[in-house]
Amino acid sequence: MLKFLGTLESDILQRPTRGLLHAAGSHVPHALRDYSPCAYPLSAFAAKEATSAMFEFNTFSEVVGGQHQVHFLVLRMAQSFLLWIGDDSKELNNLSVAMPPFRGSLESVSSNLMGGSMSSLAEAISRKLAKKSACQVFVSVSLKFQDSQTELALLQRVLDEMSLHPEYFFQTKTACT
Repeated sequence: MLKFLGTLESDILQRPTRGLLHAAGSHVPHALRDYSPCAYPLSAFAAKEATSAMFEFNTFSEVVGGQHQVHFLVLRMAQSFLLWIGDDSKELNNLSVAMPPFRGSLESVSSNLMGGSMSSLAEAISRKLAKKSACQVFVSVSLKFQDSQTELALLQRVLDEMSLHPEYFFQTKTACT
């Protein structure tokens, strides 16, 4: 899916996606930078309008545990967002997805799409964010460290950013609904 999003944006705009992602911040994971070519027959003007409305990248950073620099990248999409949490390695090691609670349900449903050492952390964060935001949420956590306070610190930082800058996560001011 990530490869598809990048190729769509790259080919529609008829310029390399690599430059657009580097402009979003230097802490973009390598897996989100390198895409293979694909062709879509749209005019450059229509494509630029569609892409700017559908995808937006935002980044922020935080020092967790007093010693670990953690980078966050948010890819805002229509009715969903992808959150990458990582360190300077800029890798995409796992990916989890969660759906908001269905009518009458109290809990979000989640699944690991790609596994890795931190996939359970990614799944837990995606579940909590889906419930809070009422959006479909994709989360990847690619960190070389993990302790008991990591999940709480990462989740709190994302929730703080969500309240300070809802436009990073949602196309409307409140949530996906």
